[in-house]
Amino acid sequence: WTLVIPARGIDSLSRVKRLVDELAPSMPARVITLCRGWGNALGGISATIESNVVSRPGGARQVYAEEITLTGEGAAPDERHFGALVRSLQIPSLPTATLWLDASPADSLLSNELLPVSDRLVIDTGRCSGARELGAVCRMHAINRVEIGDLGWLRLSGFRLLFAGLFDPPAADGRVE
Repeated sequence: WTLVIPARGIDSLSRVKRLVDELAPSMPARVITLCRGWGNALGGISATIESNVVSRPGGARQVYAEEITLTGEGAAPDERHFGALVRSLQIPSLPTATLWLDASPADSLLSNELLPVSDRLVIDTGRCSGARELGAVCRMHAINRVEIGDLGWLRLSGFRLLFAGLFDPPAADGRVE
């Protein structure tokens, strides 16, 4: 996968970097992190590249993630540059997913620049503040036809199973089907 993760500011970038380090052994990927609002008054976009190497038993080392970080300096970097840079960094044979950790899905970077180059959007609707933001997620799907995975829905799997058990009779072995 090519995984695109936008961040806003240095604190958010640190959280994203830790998340990528945790994901690397279980999901080899090219990770493109876009950091807006870096805070440097010079302006422009800078890039760094890192390899996430994991040691295996017997001393072998394996690269699990290639991490490309694009930082937009200044208060409001031109987001159109981020979309163009993501397009140029994609590997043609790999699908692209955008992991949107920001609270608001109604963001021009997401809707105008990242969704057109994404095969899948992973979002956490638990961070949405109301029906308006949930509606924005539905409109994104209708306009871009991108598959959407919801972390909030996954968190509720235990509750959904218990709730479904109220309506389904137990199986012969005691399981709820």
